[in-house]
Amino acid sequence: MATVEHAYVALEADENTGGVVFAKTLQQARKRGAQEYSDGVVAHIVCYRAKWADWCAPSSIVPASLLIEYGWRLECHGCGNDISQEWLEESCLSTQDVIGVQGGRVFCCAPCKTRDDEVESEKRRFEGEFIETLRAVVRQRFGDVKFHGTGDAFRPGAYILSQDGAYGVGEAMLHFEFPGMSIAPATIEFRWPFSFRWDGIGPVNLVYRCCAGDRLAFEEFAGEAKKVAA
Repeated sequence: MATVEHAYVALEADENTGGVVFAKTLQQARKRGAQEYSDGVVAHIVCYRAKWADWCAPSSIVPASLLIEYGWRLECHGCGNDISQEWLEESCLSTQDVIGVQGGRVFCCAPCKTRDDEVESEKRRFEGEFIETLRAVVRQRFGDVKFHGTGDAFRPGAYILSQDGAYGVGEAMLHFEFPGMSIAPATIEFRWPFSFRWDGIGPVNLVYRCCAGDRLAFEEFAGEAKKVAA
């Protein structure tokens, strides 16, 4: 009969950060803890049993509320507050209000999660609109090219900044194919070189890239597209 896995606390010795891991033995738990919290260095891991989390072993999912009940402090992904038993009591909350699991986003309460969900939704909308703007820029420069979508390795994406209810783009990337391409798609990259409160003075970095092996084909394609546009 297979040995049942148990819960162990694994902590990085210097920083005292870590989490709960599940294993059949203490040695196995230390190895798993090292892989997760100390770049594989077992000697840097302090490990001991956590019987209070044994019931989580079948799923390996540890509720954030359980960690807090046993003395852990977790940062709220929404408001940024350091969630502890003491902080919850001072805020007229309890561990039952805490949402999330170890390794995921944790929220101190449902209203905080709702606000964060709204921000994330707005970020996704803003990202989609900006990707469409990049597509328009590429079409204007190169004509009707084929873009890569969200279902492959060359999916488009943007890093969205948010501050005081305002949104901006830190960087974005979009891939497209071109005649003569033999290695990989070309890329248009947007990078915001300033702080969030940029005053609008100075250039915004917008560059095209391709693989070295496709350089000649891309330069020829770009040259022909420029002639057509002229």
